Amino acid sequence: ASERFQEWTVWMEEGLLDVVAPMAYTPEDATFRAQIGAAVQSVERRRVWAGIGVWQGTFEGSLSKVGIARELGVGGFSLFSYDWASGQPADASGRSWLQAFGGRAFAPCAPGSARLPRPRSC
Repeated sequence: ASERFQEWTVWMEEGLLDVVAPMAYTPEDATFRAQIGAAVQSVERRRVWAGIGVWQGTFEGSLSKVGIARELGVGGFSLFSYDWASGQPADASGRSWLQAFGGRAFAPCAPGSARLPRPRSC
C-alpha cells in the first residue's frame, strides 16, 4: 500500500477509517484470495470488505469470490461496477444480473445458494 501512498493500515490504527475495501479486481480466484488474505492479516478481518470486480469474470466466478471472502471471514464485500452489472441481459427467468446475483450471494441461507459457504447466521 505504501507504494501507492495509501497507508491504510496506519489509518486504521489511528482510527481514521472504520473499514477498508481492497479492490481485488481480478478474474483469478487465487489472486483474489491472496489479495484479500493479505488484508485480513493486516487488520481485524471484520473491518475488511472485499472488492469484487464483477465485470472481469463470469457470474459463477463472481459468486466464487463471495465464497472466498466468506471463508476468509471478511466483514462484507462490494461489487464493481454497478453500471456494468445493471447493463447485463436478464436471465432465462427474466431476472436482471443484479437480481440473480443477489438471490444467490446476498441470501446465502436461501435454496440454490448451497455452493457458497454459509455465514454463521444461517
